[in-house]
Amino acid sequence: MIFLRLKRVTFLLILALVVGVLQTDYASGQKPGRRTRTIRFEPNVHAPELYVDKLTMQFMLVNLPGAGTKGTTWRGEYQLYFIPEVEFEKNKMSNLPAPGSVTSRDLKPEDFANKILLAGGTFKGDGLATPRSRVFLRPSIPFKARIPDSQRTKFAKLLTVYSVKIYDAKLKTTLYKSGVWIAHTFDQDEPSSSSEKAVARTTVYSSFFVAPDGDVYTSQWRHETNDTTW
Repeated sequence: MIFLRLKRVTFLLILALVVGVLQTDYASGQKPGRRTRTIRFEPNVHAPELYVDKLTMQFMLVNLPGAGTKGTTWRGEYQLYFIPEVEFEKNKMSNLPAPGSVTSRDLKPEDFANKILLAGGTFKGDGLATPRSRVFLRPSIPFKARIPDSQRTKFAKLLTVYSVKIYDAKLKTTLYKSGVWIAHTFDQDEPSSSSEKAVARTTVYSSFFVAPDGDVYTSQWRHETNDTTW
């Protein structure tokens, strides 16, 4: 009986940790020491002020060994979706770990029947010697007008699906990376103050970095254009 109680307590602690993680920005490769704005979770709060008229997507290849080597290229494909808060929370809970497990299934666009496709397309880049030559911008994505007023809530989500192919001519290697990121409609990155007030997101970021050994690191945090470090 004591063992069963301990097992249940352990599961509840893991469950609490998972829920806490799922309520923050979803990202990989976060820089040590990065500060983020802490926003109190308030379910289904109408917040039209967090929905800008138009969004921008930024894709950045921060650095790679063959940046200055002729023949180095990168290609990408992307989709950006809006996920209503109620539907996201429902799917999030259904994908929590089963008792005795700490593994949850990754959320995918097809999990959300009422998603709204905001943008999609491809990009490519050659001649990647400078940081600015490794940045692709998709500006002027209609946002606020595409979202029904009843769904403009504080904790709705933006879901990015990405796939990139990088050929590093110095490493003589083709690298692939794909995945899904989920972000808040508000900007949680690099707060200018300790205020807990949510600020509307204007840009959705996707950053990539190729290490000397060919490993590819990814992040959905803002990265300064001239900063080539990870």
